[in-house]
Amino acid sequence: MISFLKNYLLMLALILMAMQQSPVESLVLADGPVVIRLITNKIPGALTIHCVSSAGNDLGIQTRQLDGKFSWNVKLVAGKGSDVYRCDLASGGLRGSFNLFDGRRDFAPDRCGLKDFLCLWEVRPDGIYLYHSIGDRHYFDLQYSWPR
Repeated sequence: MISFLKNYLLMLALILMAMQQSPVESLVLADGPVVIRLITNKIPGALTIHCVSSAGNDLGIQTRQLDGKFSWNVKLVAGKGSDVYRCDLASGGLRGSFNLFDGRRDFAPDRCGLKDFLCLWEVRPDGIYLYHSIGDRHYFDLQYSWPR
């Protein structure tokens, strides 16, 4: 817990410093993609996934069968808002559009973390679940229900 708190405070301090620097607009947290989004289909049958970022980055239409996975990376930059990825999901009669990544929302210990930046989503018949790992607790929690 102390290690987590130290990492959290260090990241917070780096972000605040980067935001205060006038000649430097931002601080890159890593040289490469650091945030990994992973969607796993837990619905029997095909799941169609189409994700587009708020900046217009279209990840294309993907189809995954039961237990199939789709992932992509996002680069986080301190002091700048990151793209929001909205994903259209469809399987049989289930259809919906969901924000599956928003850096301002998900860069948090109770969402995708501050260290690993890993968001794991499961698409299930009753909705869309996000994985949480808090201390000794590891579980998926319902984030979105399917629209009726």
